[in-house]
Amino acid sequence: MAVIEQLGKSKQVPLRSEIQSKYKWDNYAVYPSDEAWQEDFDRIDILQEPLNQLQGHLGDSVQNVISAFEKDDSIDFIIEKLFTYAKTRHYVDKTDSKSLSLVERIRLKNSTSSAARSWIDPEILSLPEEQLNQYQNHSEMQFWLRRFDEIVRYNPHTLSKKEEELLSLISPALESNSNTYLLLTDADMKYGSVLNDQGEEIELSQGNYIQFLQSSNREVRKNAWVTMHSAHIAKKNTICSALNGQIKSEIFKMKARKYNSCLEHALFGDQIDSQVYKSLIHAVHEKLPSLFKYFSIKQRLLNLEALDFYDMSVPLIKDYKIEMSFEEARELVLQALAPLGDEYVTIARRGLTSKEEGGEAWVDVFENQGKRSNCCSISTYMQVPYILLNYNRDLDDVFTLAHELGHAMHSYLSHHAQPHHMAYYRLVVAEIASTTNEMLLQHFLMEKAQKEG
Repeated sequence: MAVIEQLGKSKQVPLRSEIQSKYKWDNYAVYPSDEAWQEDFDRIDILQEPLNQLQGHLGDSVQNVISAFEKDDSIDFIIEKLFTYAKTRHYVDKTDSKSLSLVERIRLKNSTSSAARSWIDPEILSLPEEQLNQYQNHSEMQFWLRRFDEIVRYNPHTLSKKEEELLSLISPALESNSNTYLLLTDADMKYGSVLNDQGEEIELSQGNYIQFLQSSNREVRKNAWVTMHSAHIAKKNTICSALNGQIKSEIFKMKARKYNSCLEHALFGDQIDSQVYKSLIHAVHEKLPSLFKYFSIKQRLLNLEALDFYDMSVPLIKDYKIEMSFEEARELVLQALAPLGDEYVTIARRGLTSKEEGGEAWVDVFENQGKRSNCCSISTYMQVPYILLNYNRDLDDVFTLAHELGHAMHSYLSHHAQPHHMAYYRLVVAEIASTTNEMLLQHFLMEKAQKEG
Protein backbone atom coordinates (compact mmCIF):
# COMPACT_ATOMS: atom_id res chain seq x y z
CA MET A 1 0.00 0.00 0.00
CA ALA A 2 1.31 3.45 -0.87
CA VAL A 3 2.65 5.60 1.94
CA ILE A 4 0.08 8.18 3.01
CA GLU A 5 1.45 11.72 3.34
CA GLN A 6 -1.72 13.39 4.51
CA LEU A 7 -4.83 11.92 6.05
CA GLY A 8 -6.97 14.24 3.95
CA LYS A 9 -6.10 12.13 0.88
CA SER A 10 -7.39 8.90 2.40
CA LYS A 11 -10.95 7.63 2.75
CA GLN A 12 -9.85 5.25 5.50
CA VAL A 13 -7.97 6.07 8.68
CA PRO A 14 -4.45 4.81 7.89
CA LEU A 15 -2.39 2.35 9.85
CA ARG A 16 0.58 3.66 11.79
CA SER A 17 2.92 2.00 9.30
CA GLU A 18 1.37 4.01 6.45
CA ILE A 19 2.35 7.40 7.89
CA GLN A 20 5.60 8.86 6.54
CA SER A 21 8.37 9.00 9.13
CA LYS A 22 8.82 12.75 8.68
CA TYR A 23 5.36 13.22 10.19
CA LYS A 24 6.14 11.10 13.27
CA TRP A 25 7.74 12.28 16.48
CA ASP A 26 11.11 10.94 17.59
CA ASN A 27 10.29 9.09 20.80
CA TYR A 28 13.77 7.55 20.70
CA ALA A 29 15.16 10.93 21.78
CA VAL A 30 14.32 9.86 25.35
CA TYR A 31 15.77 6.34 25.11
CA PRO A 32 17.48 4.89 22.02
CA SER A 33 15.87 1.48 22.55
CA ASP A 34 13.61 -0.63 24.75
CA GLU A 35 16.77 -2.12 26.24
CA ALA A 36 17.96 1.32 27.38
CA TRP A 37 14.51 1.92 28.87
CA GLN A 38 14.79 -1.37 30.76
CA GLU A 39 18.19 -0.38 32.18
CA ASP A 40 16.73 2.76 33.75
CA PHE A 41 13.69 0.78 34.90
CA ASP A 42 16.01 -1.58 36.80
CA ARG A 43 17.88 1.36 38.36
CA ILE A 44 14.84 2.47 40.36
CA ASP A 45 15.20 -0.27 42.97
CA ILE A 46 18.95 0.33 43.17
CA LEU A 47 18.43 4.05 43.83
CA GLN A 48 15.82 3.23 46.46
CA GLU A 49 18.30 1.50 48.79
CA PRO A 50 20.31 4.58 49.90
CA LEU A 51 17.03 6.41 50.51
CA ASN A 52 15.73 3.57 52.68
CA GLN A 53 18.75 3.97 54.95
CA LEU A 54 17.58 7.48 55.86
CA GLN A 55 14.21 6.30 57.17
CA GLY A 56 13.92 7.11 60.86
CA HIS A 57 16.83 9.58 60.67
CA LEU A 58 15.29 12.74 59.18
CA GLY A 59 15.14 14.25 62.64
CA ASP A 60 18.89 13.79 63.10
CA SER A 61 19.90 16.71 60.86
CA VAL A 62 18.73 19.03 58.12
CA GLN A 63 21.36 17.44 55.87
CA ASN A 64 19.54 14.11 56.12
CA VAL A 65 16.31 15.75 54.94
CA ILE A 66 18.11 17.39 52.03
CA SER A 67 19.75 14.08 51.14
CA ALA A 68 16.32 12.41 51.17
CA PHE A 69 14.95 15.13 48.88
CA GLU A 70 17.84 14.68 46.45
CA LYS A 71 17.49 10.91 46.29
CA ASP A 72 13.70 11.10 46.00
CA ASP A 73 14.00 13.67 43.21
CA SER A 74 16.45 11.54 41.22
CA ILE A 75 14.00 8.61 41.32
CA ASP A 76 11.13 10.86 40.23
CA PHE A 77 13.18 12.10 37.28
CA ILE A 78 13.86 8.59 36.01
CA ILE A 79 10.22 7.55 36.44
CA GLU A 80 9.11 10.59 34.43
CA LYS A 81 11.49 9.67 31.60
CA LEU A 82 10.25 6.09 31.63
CA PHE A 83 6.64 7.30 31.48
CA THR A 84 7.38 9.66 28.59
CA TYR A 85 8.99 6.95 26.47
CA ALA A 86 6.13 4.54 27.19
CA LYS A 87 3.42 7.15 26.54
CA THR A 88 4.92 8.39 23.27
CA ARG A 89 4.90 4.79 22.09
CA HIS A 90 1.40 4.04 23.41
CA TYR A 91 -0.42 7.25 22.45
CA VAL A 92 0.28 6.84 18.73
CA ASP A 93 -1.13 3.30 18.60
CA LYS A 94 -3.20 2.08 21.53
CA THR A 95 -3.81 -1.22 19.77
CA ASP A 96 -0.11 -2.09 20.18
CA SER A 97 0.14 -4.52 23.09
CA LYS A 98 3.89 -4.01 23.54
CA SER A 99 3.61 -0.27 24.16
CA LEU A 100 0.63 -0.86 26.47
CA SER A 101 2.80 -3.30 28.41
CA LEU A 102 5.46 -0.59 28.87
CA VAL A 103 2.84 1.84 30.18
CA GLU A 104 1.37 -0.67 32.61
CA ARG A 105 4.79 -1.75 33.86
CA ILE A 106 5.88 1.79 34.68
CA ARG A 107 2.49 2.55 36.26
CA LEU A 108 2.93 -0.40 38.60
CA LYS A 109 6.57 0.45 39.27
CA ASN A 110 5.62 4.06 40.02
CA SER A 111 3.03 2.82 42.50
CA THR A 112 5.41 0.50 44.35
CA SER A 113 8.21 3.09 44.27
CA SER A 114 5.89 5.80 45.61
CA ALA A 115 4.80 3.42 48.37
CA ALA A 116 8.44 2.72 49.26
CA ARG A 117 9.09 6.48 49.52
CA SER A 118 5.79 7.44 51.15
CA TRP A 119 7.38 7.63 54.62
CA ILE A 120 9.26 10.88 53.87
CA ASP A 121 6.47 13.43 54.33
CA PRO A 122 4.89 11.85 57.44
CA GLU A 123 8.30 11.54 59.09
CA ILE A 124 9.10 15.21 58.46
CA LEU A 125 5.68 16.29 59.75
CA SER A 126 6.16 14.21 62.90
CA LEU A 127 9.06 16.45 63.97
CA PRO A 128 8.48 19.14 66.63
CA GLU A 129 7.33 22.49 65.27
CA GLU A 130 10.47 24.20 66.56
CA GLN A 131 12.66 21.76 64.63
CA LEU A 132 10.54 22.23 61.49
CA ASN A 133 11.08 25.99 61.76
CA GLN A 134 14.83 25.48 62.16
CA TYR A 135 14.95 23.26 59.08
CA GLN A 136 12.83 25.70 57.11
CA ASN A 137 15.12 28.65 57.89
CA HIS A 138 18.40 26.76 57.42
CA SER A 139 20.60 28.17 54.65
CA GLU A 140 21.12 24.75 53.06
CA MET A 141 17.35 24.22 52.82
CA GLN A 142 16.71 27.27 50.63
CA PHE A 143 17.27 25.34 47.39
CA TRP A 144 14.60 22.84 48.50
CA LEU A 145 12.36 25.35 50.27
CA ARG A 146 9.43 24.96 47.90
CA ARG A 147 9.42 21.20 48.45
CA PHE A 148 9.65 21.66 52.22
CA ASP A 149 6.91 24.31 52.30
CA GLU A 150 4.58 22.11 50.26
CA ILE A 151 5.01 19.25 52.72
CA VAL A 152 4.04 21.57 55.57
CA ARG A 153 1.08 22.95 53.59
CA TYR A 154 -0.24 19.45 52.95
CA ASN A 155 -0.03 18.54 56.65
CA PRO A 156 -3.84 18.45 57.18
CA HIS A 157 -4.16 15.97 54.31
CA THR A 158 -1.11 13.79 54.97
CA LEU A 159 -1.74 10.45 56.64
CA SER A 160 0.44 8.09 58.65
CA LYS A 161 3.33 6.22 57.03
CA LYS A 162 1.33 3.01 56.68
CA GLU A 163 -1.72 4.81 55.32
CA GLU A 164 0.37 6.76 52.80
CA GLU A 165 1.99 3.52 51.67
CA LEU A 166 -1.42 1.92 51.20
CA LEU A 167 -2.74 4.86 49.15
CA SER A 168 0.32 4.71 46.90
CA LEU A 169 -0.18 1.00 46.28
CA ILE A 170 -3.85 1.42 45.43
CA SER A 171 -3.32 4.34 43.01
CA PRO A 172 -3.19 2.20 39.79
CA ALA A 173 -6.57 0.68 40.65
CA LEU A 174 -8.04 4.15 41.19
CA GLU A 175 -6.88 5.16 37.69
CA SER A 176 -8.24 2.09 35.91
CA ASN A 177 -11.67 3.54 35.09
CA SER A 178 -10.35 6.51 33.12
CA ASN A 179 -7.76 4.29 31.41
CA THR A 180 -10.50 1.84 30.43
CA TYR A 181 -12.58 4.62 28.88
CA LEU A 182 -9.64 5.96 26.86
CA LEU A 183 -8.70 2.51 25.55
CA LEU A 184 -12.33 1.86 24.64
CA THR A 185 -12.81 5.11 22.70
CA ASP A 186 -9.33 5.39 21.14
CA ALA A 187 -8.55 1.76 20.31
CA ASP A 188 -11.61 -0.50 20.41
CA MET A 189 -14.56 1.58 19.22
CA LYS A 190 -15.26 1.84 15.50
CA TYR A 191 -17.58 4.57 14.27
CA GLY A 192 -18.46 3.29 10.82
CA SER A 193 -18.54 5.35 7.62
CA VAL A 194 -20.41 8.48 6.52
CA LEU A 195 -20.80 10.42 3.28
CA ASN A 196 -18.87 13.66 2.81
CA ASP A 197 -19.91 16.70 0.75
CA GLN A 198 -18.85 14.94 -2.46
CA GLY A 199 -20.93 11.85 -1.67
CA GLU A 200 -17.83 9.77 -0.94
CA GLU A 201 -17.93 7.19 1.84
CA ILE A 202 -15.36 8.14 4.49
CA GLU A 203 -14.40 6.24 7.64
CA LEU A 204 -15.49 8.37 10.61
CA SER A 205 -13.05 8.87 13.46
CA GLN A 206 -12.63 11.19 16.42
CA GLY A 207 -9.85 12.87 14.46
CA ASN A 208 -11.91 13.81 11.37
CA TYR A 209 -15.31 14.18 13.09
CA ILE A 210 -15.06 17.97 13.31
CA GLN A 211 -14.62 18.23 9.53
CA PHE A 212 -18.09 16.79 9.01
CA LEU A 213 -19.61 19.11 11.63
CA GLN A 214 -18.23 22.06 9.67
CA SER A 215 -19.92 20.99 6.44
CA SER A 216 -22.42 23.42 4.90
CA ASN A 217 -24.60 20.39 4.11
CA ARG A 218 -26.83 19.81 7.13
CA GLU A 219 -27.43 16.16 6.28
CA VAL A 220 -23.68 15.53 6.30
CA ARG A 221 -23.41 17.18 9.72
CA LYS A 222 -26.40 15.32 11.13
CA ASN A 223 -25.31 11.91 9.85
CA ALA A 224 -21.82 12.34 11.30
CA TRP A 225 -23.24 13.45 14.66
CA VAL A 226 -25.72 10.57 14.83
CA THR A 227 -23.11 8.02 13.71
CA MET A 228 -20.55 9.20 16.28
CA HIS A 229 -22.99 9.24 19.18
CA SER A 230 -24.64 5.98 18.17
CA ALA A 231 -21.28 4.26 18.66
CA HIS A 232 -21.10 5.68 22.17
CA ILE A 233 -24.72 4.79 22.94
CA ALA A 234 -24.00 1.21 21.87
CA LYS A 235 -21.36 1.09 24.64
CA LYS A 236 -23.40 3.11 27.14
CA ASN A 237 -23.33 0.50 29.90
CA THR A 238 -19.54 0.16 29.76
CA ILE A 239 -19.03 3.93 29.57
CA CYS A 240 -21.45 4.60 32.44
CA SER A 241 -19.78 1.92 34.53
CA ALA A 242 -16.38 3.52 33.93
CA LEU A 243 -17.78 6.95 34.85
CA ASN A 244 -19.42 5.56 37.98
CA GLY A 245 -16.13 3.96 38.99
CA GLN A 246 -14.25 7.22 38.39
CA ILE A 247 -16.70 9.16 40.56
CA LYS A 248 -16.30 6.62 43.35
CA SER A 249 -12.52 6.87 42.99
CA GLU A 250 -12.62 10.67 43.37
CA ILE A 251 -14.91 10.42 46.41
CA PHE A 252 -12.61 7.84 48.00
CA LYS A 253 -9.52 10.04 47.53
CA MET A 254 -11.38 13.07 48.86
CA LYS A 255 -12.48 11.27 52.02
CA ALA A 256 -9.17 9.46 52.55
CA ARG A 257 -7.28 12.76 52.33
CA LYS A 258 -9.78 14.54 54.62
CA TYR A 259 -11.00 17.18 52.19
CA ASN A 260 -14.46 18.69 52.51
CA SER A 261 -15.32 18.07 48.85
CA CYS A 262 -13.92 16.72 45.59
CA LEU A 263 -13.72 20.32 44.37
CA GLU A 264 -11.54 21.34 47.31
CA HIS A 265 -9.32 18.32 46.66
CA ALA A 266 -8.96 19.20 42.97
CA LEU A 267 -8.04 22.84 43.66
CA PHE A 268 -5.79 22.40 46.70
CA GLY A 269 -2.68 21.57 44.69
CA ASP A 270 -2.90 24.87 42.82
CA GLN A 271 -3.73 26.80 46.01
CA ILE A 272 -7.02 27.99 44.53
CA ASP A 273 -9.94 28.73 46.83
CA SER A 274 -13.15 27.04 45.73
CA GLN A 275 -14.86 30.44 45.66
CA VAL A 276 -12.56 31.49 42.81
CA TYR A 277 -13.75 28.51 40.78
CA LYS A 278 -17.39 29.19 41.64
CA SER A 279 -17.02 32.86 40.70
CA LEU A 280 -15.80 31.81 37.24
CA ILE A 281 -18.88 29.62 36.80
CA HIS A 282 -21.05 32.52 37.96
CA ALA A 283 -19.39 34.89 35.46
CA VAL A 284 -20.11 32.46 32.62
CA HIS A 285 -23.74 32.12 33.67
CA GLU A 286 -24.11 35.90 33.72
CA LYS A 287 -23.02 36.09 30.08
CA LEU A 288 -25.23 33.25 28.82
CA PRO A 289 -27.74 35.72 27.29
CA SER A 290 -24.97 36.89 24.93
CA LEU A 291 -24.29 33.29 23.92
CA PHE A 292 -27.98 32.64 23.33
CA LYS A 293 -28.17 35.80 21.23
CA TYR A 294 -25.29 34.49 19.10
CA PHE A 295 -27.13 31.18 18.66
CA SER A 296 -30.22 33.08 17.55
CA ILE A 297 -28.22 35.05 14.97
CA LYS A 298 -26.56 31.87 13.75
CA GLN A 299 -29.91 30.13 13.38
CA ARG A 300 -31.23 33.03 11.31
CA LEU A 301 -28.14 33.22 9.06
CA LEU A 302 -28.24 29.47 8.47
CA ASN A 303 -31.97 29.74 7.71
CA LEU A 304 -32.89 26.97 10.16
CA GLU A 305 -36.18 26.45 11.98
CA ALA A 306 -34.23 25.18 14.99
CA LEU A 307 -30.54 25.01 15.89
CA ASP A 308 -29.30 21.55 16.86
CA PHE A 309 -26.03 20.31 18.39
CA TYR A 310 -24.63 19.35 15.00
CA ASP A 311 -25.12 22.94 13.77
CA MET A 312 -22.81 24.53 16.34
CA SER A 313 -19.53 24.19 14.43
CA VAL A 314 -20.58 25.12 10.90
CA PRO A 315 -18.99 28.40 9.70
CA LEU A 316 -21.31 31.35 9.18
CA ILE A 317 -19.61 32.24 5.89
CA LYS A 318 -20.80 29.75 3.31
CA ASP A 319 -18.31 27.92 1.09
CA TYR A 320 -15.34 29.49 2.88
CA LYS A 321 -12.60 27.03 3.75
CA ILE A 322 -8.85 27.34 4.29
CA GLU A 323 -6.70 24.26 3.80
CA MET A 324 -2.94 24.05 4.18
CA SER A 325 -0.27 21.42 4.49
CA PHE A 326 1.49 20.89 7.79
CA GLU A 327 4.59 22.56 6.36
CA GLU A 328 2.55 25.65 5.45
CA ALA A 329 0.95 25.66 8.90
CA ARG A 330 4.36 25.43 10.55
CA GLU A 331 5.67 28.46 8.67
CA LEU A 332 2.52 30.46 9.37
CA VAL A 333 2.68 29.75 13.10
CA LEU A 334 6.38 30.59 13.31
CA GLN A 335 5.80 33.90 11.53
CA ALA A 336 2.97 34.72 13.92
CA LEU A 337 5.17 34.00 16.95
CA ALA A 338 7.94 36.38 15.85
CA PRO A 339 7.05 38.93 18.60
CA LEU A 340 8.25 36.36 21.17
CA GLY A 341 11.81 36.77 19.90
CA ASP A 342 14.40 35.04 17.73
CA GLU A 343 15.43 32.53 20.40
CA TYR A 344 11.83 31.36 20.89
CA VAL A 345 11.22 30.99 17.15
CA THR A 346 14.56 29.21 16.58
CA ILE A 347 13.83 26.62 19.27
CA ALA A 348 10.25 26.19 18.04
CA ARG A 349 11.36 25.74 14.44
CA ARG A 350 13.82 23.06 15.51
CA GLY A 351 11.03 21.25 17.33
CA LEU A 352 8.52 21.48 14.48
CA THR A 353 11.01 20.21 11.91
CA SER A 354 11.46 16.49 11.22
CA LYS A 355 14.68 14.56 11.77
CA GLU A 356 14.95 14.14 8.00
CA GLU A 357 15.02 17.93 7.67
CA GLY A 358 17.58 18.41 10.44
CA GLY A 359 15.14 19.12 13.28
CA GLU A 360 14.22 17.40 16.54
CA ALA A 361 10.81 16.00 15.50
CA TRP A 362 8.68 16.98 18.49
CA VAL A 363 5.41 16.56 16.59
CA ASP A 364 3.36 13.52 15.64
CA VAL A 365 1.22 15.07 12.93
CA PHE A 366 -1.47 12.89 11.36
CA GLU A 367 -4.17 10.59 12.65
CA ASN A 368 -3.76 6.83 12.37
CA GLN A 369 -5.72 3.86 13.64
CA GLY A 370 -5.49 3.48 17.41
CA LYS A 371 -3.98 6.93 17.98
CA ARG A 372 -5.07 9.00 20.98
CA SER A 373 -7.91 11.27 19.89
CA ASN A 374 -7.18 14.29 22.10
CA CYS A 375 -4.28 16.52 21.11
CA CYS A 376 -1.77 17.07 23.89
CA SER A 377 1.75 18.01 24.87
CA ILE A 378 4.03 15.64 26.81
CA SER A 379 7.13 16.94 28.54
CA THR A 380 9.86 15.58 30.77
CA TYR A 381 12.61 17.57 32.42
CA MET A 382 15.46 18.45 30.03
CA GLN A 383 14.07 16.15 27.32
CA VAL A 384 12.43 17.29 24.10
CA PRO A 385 8.74 18.12 24.62
CA TYR A 386 6.29 16.21 22.44
CA ILE A 387 3.19 17.44 20.60
CA LEU A 388 0.47 15.00 19.56
CA LEU A 389 -1.84 16.19 16.78
CA ASN A 390 -4.48 14.72 14.50
CA TYR A 391 -3.87 17.26 11.75
CA ASN A 392 -6.63 17.61 9.13
CA ARG A 393 -5.35 20.65 7.16
CA ASP A 394 -8.06 22.99 8.52
CA LEU A 395 -7.47 26.43 10.01
CA ASP A 396 -8.66 25.05 13.36
CA ASP A 397 -5.79 22.57 13.19
CA VAL A 398 -3.33 25.41 12.61
CA PHE A 399 -4.58 27.06 15.80
CA THR A 400 -4.26 23.71 17.59
CA LEU A 401 -0.64 23.51 16.46
CA ALA A 402 0.03 27.01 17.84
CA HIS A 403 -1.76 26.09 21.08
CA GLU A 404 0.13 22.85 21.73
CA LEU A 405 3.41 24.49 20.73
CA GLY A 406 2.72 27.02 23.50
CA HIS A 407 2.55 24.20 26.04
CA ALA A 408 5.70 22.58 24.66
CA MET A 409 7.70 25.81 24.69
CA HIS A 410 6.42 26.70 28.17
CA SER A 411 7.80 23.39 29.41
CA TYR A 412 11.03 23.65 27.42
CA LEU A 413 11.89 27.13 28.70
CA SER A 414 10.86 26.31 32.27
CA HIS A 415 13.00 23.18 32.28
CA HIS A 416 16.02 25.10 31.02
CA ALA A 417 15.59 27.82 33.65
CA GLN A 418 14.70 25.82 36.78
CA PRO A 419 15.93 22.77 38.70
CA HIS A 420 13.83 19.64 38.33
CA HIS A 421 11.74 20.06 41.47
CA MET A 422 10.89 23.67 40.50
CA ALA A 423 10.38 23.25 36.75
CA TYR A 424 6.76 22.10 36.53
CA TYR A 425 4.16 24.86 36.41
CA ARG A 426 0.80 24.63 38.12
CA LEU A 427 -2.34 23.71 36.21
CA VAL A 428 -3.94 27.09 36.91
CA VAL A 429 -1.37 28.83 34.66
CA ALA A 430 -0.94 26.00 32.15
CA GLU A 431 -3.13 27.56 29.45
CA ILE A 432 -1.54 31.02 29.47
CA ALA A 433 1.32 30.23 27.08
CA SER A 434 -0.90 28.20 24.74
CA THR A 435 -3.66 30.80 24.60
CA THR A 436 -1.09 33.57 24.05
CA ASN A 437 0.15 31.71 20.97
CA GLU A 438 -3.41 31.47 19.63
CA MET A 439 -3.93 35.20 20.17
CA LEU A 440 -0.68 36.01 18.36
CA LEU A 441 -1.75 33.82 15.44
CA GLN A 442 -5.17 35.47 15.35
CA HIS A 443 -3.57 38.94 15.38
CA PHE A 444 -1.12 37.95 12.63
CA LEU A 445 -3.88 36.58 10.38
CA MET A 446 -6.05 39.66 10.89
CA GLU A 447 -3.19 42.00 10.00
CA LYS A 448 -2.29 39.86 6.99
CA ALA A 449 -5.89 39.90 5.74
CA GLN A 450 -6.12 43.68 6.12
CA LYS A 451 -2.89 44.22 4.18
CA GLU A 452 -3.98 41.90 1.39
CA GLY A 453 -7.38 43.60 1.23
